[in-house]
Amino acid sequence: MTVRDAFKSEMAMLDELAGCSNPTEQWLEEVLTTVDAETEPSDYHSLIHSVLWRIVRETLMRIYGSLLWVTTDLKVLKDPKPHYSLGVMAIERDTGICVTWDKHAKTPYLYRELYSVEDLIGLIEEVDLRVGEIFGAEAKGNYSEALTSANQTLDELARTYNVSAARDASVIDVSEFLCEYPRLCPALKEIAKRTREAFPDASITYRLHHDPEAGDEYLLVRVQPSQPDDTLNAKLDQILNAVCSQFKGASGWIRLCC
Repeated sequence: MTVRDAFKSEMAMLDELAGCSNPTEQWLEEVLTTVDAETEPSDYHSLIHSVLWRIVRETLMRIYGSLLWVTTDLKVLKDPKPHYSLGVMAIERDTGICVTWDKHAKTPYLYRELYSVEDLIGLIEEVDLRVGEIFGAEAKGNYSEALTSANQTLDELARTYNVSAARDASVIDVSEFLCEYPRLCPALKEIAKRTREAFPDASITYRLHHDPEAGDEYLLVRVQPSQPDDTLNAKLDQILNAVCSQFKGASGWIRLCC
């Protein structure tokens, strides 16, 4: 899969999530071509940063699966006219090699100025080129296979253990998170199994928690028993410790709470 194909797929996914009449790519083009460095509040730029981070990360994940850890840095520049500069840092998870290291600027971020969507695609294509130069064609991940496994895991949670997404959660986001961390699939099923056995009548839900400022993301599993239980936290700790011991070394994070 090429960067452009992966980018188009991500745009289609965001269109589906937003349920809006204006395509995401058209909105993004307007954002990048009409930057106002003077009057737009900082919260607005933080929101744009969060969107750009997701687009870059998800586009690369569609190509490389869970190979890369990706984060971004956004700057608002004023010359020659107000515009964004986006930095991408991509690190290969197993070796720790930073594929975006800029030896001239001595920074792990690869920065490019963004005046249009084409500039954003070009930045992602440059990251893709660097990954290929370092790790070769075999680095390409099989996103389709990973997505099938993730969806099967969530289906099994619902059918077998009556564990479902929280009302405010996006199943798509959770599924993509499991694509990025495939070893969490069996761990999540084991957590669902143990919590359902311990709390037969409880409401058990999951959602993806994301902190854009810290760049942290984890799967949150919440257990709400039908009746008060003073031993709830102790039981949840016991379950999580047992699962962590069983799946020691798996990448990604799951939090179990009430």
